Amino acid sequence: MTFSTKFFKFTAICAFVAGVLWLIGLLFTFGFDDVTDVDSAIALYGNWAADWWTMVSVVGAFFFVIAMWGFTARKINDATGLATTGFIFAFANFLAYAIELFVIIIPWNQGVAAYLEEADEAVQAVLRSNLITGYGGAIDALLMTAMFCAMIWVLLYAIATWKGAGLEKGISYLLFILFILYWLNIILTGLELPWLMILMHIASTIVFAIAMFLLAAWLWRGKEAD
Repeated sequence: MTFSTKFFKFTAICAFVAGVLWLIGLLFTFGFDDVTDVDSAIALYGNWAADWWTMVSVVGAFFFVIAMWGFTARKINDATGLATTGFIFAFANFLAYAIELFVIIIPWNQGVAAYLEEADEAVQAVLRSNLITGYGGAIDALLMTAMFCAMIWVLLYAIATWKGAGLEKGISYLLFILFILYWLNIILTGLELPWLMILMHIASTIVFAIAMFLLAAWLWRGKEAD
């Protein structure tokens, strides 16, 4: 399959924007506490940093999936199976975040608004029960799905670019590091060490952003640079 120079430059710009938005989103996370239960989730309602983080994350995910389309196009001929399978999981990763926002978080926030504005305690108790039912399990399932898909696409693209040189080799190294960080994040989740989880989140976000910047440079050069 052949792709035009304009296509690769367009996806390069998307990769760069995705990296920038991920770093901006990281800054917003310092403006609110992590959600640990329904009460802490309700407390985030109206928090400007949380709202902006959600918006930046979703917009960044759109640019990310376009960038991964370009990534796949660069490797479609010499690593067809790895590239196409990697894109399937990258797209599934994107869908998990999109579903989380549009199907769960937005309706849930509307429910929170109704709960906070309700004066009748009996009605408020019913609304709270609905919030509990509609939030925890679904959010956790989507987050686990997104994490699983992220680990798969990161590993597949790391392997697909391993034999490359220059920027491509750098991308491979970063993706392998990112894969390790994702695994450590899962392993350390049960240790209840908030400071360590914050550190892991910062590290994985920065590594991801750098990988996107290298990907942007690699895509910008196009196939003719190989």
